[in-house]
Amino acid sequence: MRKSTLLIAVMGIAAAPAMAGNDNCSPQTTRGYYAFSCEGFAMTLPPAAPTLAPARFFGTCDADHTAYFACAGDYNVGGQIVPVVAVGQGTTNKDCTGTITYDQSVGGYPIGTLTIRYTVLDGGDTIWGLPVANSPPSPQVLSCNLRRIGK
Repeated sequence: MRKSTLLIAVMGIAAAPAMAGNDNCSPQTTRGYYAFSCEGFAMTLPPAAPTLAPARFFGTCDADHTAYFACAGDYNVGGQIVPVVAVGQGTTNKDCTGTITYDQSVGGYPIGTLTIRYTVLDGGDTIWGLPVANSPPSPQVLSCNLRRIGK
């Protein structure tokens, strides 16, 4: 079986609770190089009037053995596309759940922090995340998926 076949993520709600019952994760589990995608709705960027609009992020993250993630990519909200950078320290628990707070910049300007709760799947090859808080507060409804593409 080809290694790339093993990286295919099975998308289903039942997988996260099933994996979360195992005590086999640590910060080392998420070490590697990931492609990420986040999609949903977020507030439009200035100079547009603030409204909730379709949003999508694409990019890559490099995570070290301590679960420190450095990510860069592109952010599209309401049709406006700008570069995004996010760096943060994650906490990966034994039950394969975790939390990370990213310091973010969009278009080269710091915009605050974003806290994401996540579940680690497939031995660290897949991470599902849900943003749960940001500072300063801004309404958003996003979900994020990371797939390890290198170690």
